[in-house]
Amino acid sequence: QARQSELSSTMWSDRFTEERALRQQLGKKLAEVQGNIRVICRVRPIWEQEAASARAEDGPAACVKVLDTEKLAIQDMEHSFDYVFGPESTQQEVFSETQSTVTSALDGYNVCIFAYGQTGSGKTHTMEGPQEERGVNFRALAELFSYASTSAEMDYDFKVVRGLQLRRGTYPHLSTPPHLSPANSPPRRLFSPCSKSTTRR
Repeated sequence: QARQSELSSTMWSDRFTEERALRQQLGKKLAEVQGNIRVICRVRPIWEQEAASARAEDGPAACVKVLDTEKLAIQDMEHSFDYVFGPESTQQEVFSETQSTVTSALDGYNVCIFAYGQTGSGKTHTMEGPQEERGVNFRALAELFSYASTSAEMDYDFKVVRGLQLRRGTYPHLSTPPHLSPANSPPRRLFSPCSKSTTRR
């Protein structure tokens, strides 16, 4: 009985390794087809105060319309992206579009995932998310650790060199102790604003 259980465990382990290797190959092919740089757009839901303001002014609540998974319209002008997520999209759905890119980091590829947008557009929610519905950052780390812990071909060593947050031209250290947090100490500036005499439009 013990021998049979051991053989069964070995069989499932080998099958898991084969399936993961196949998924890696498919992920690489997909990355080659999609391109090394992908731009994904996510449209956040309308806030209640925005809807109320629109009703008071007798106007539309939203100026963005998702046409399909690759196009959206802003005031009747169409824009194309590698993928478009609507207001009903979940954190898992968004992460699934970056999952193959995350695991490729363990194959030696340089990977960078970041969110860009104006204040209130949902960057923090997408990248970090609340405790009960984590965003891309947490899911990416969990994926990396899970993949590394079940890898039979290679051992991985993780090191966090530095955690930075780029915000309004400054980059406060995320690993700074509470008594030296960005709220209590001025962050360092990345650049100096141009004077009016040197600014061209």
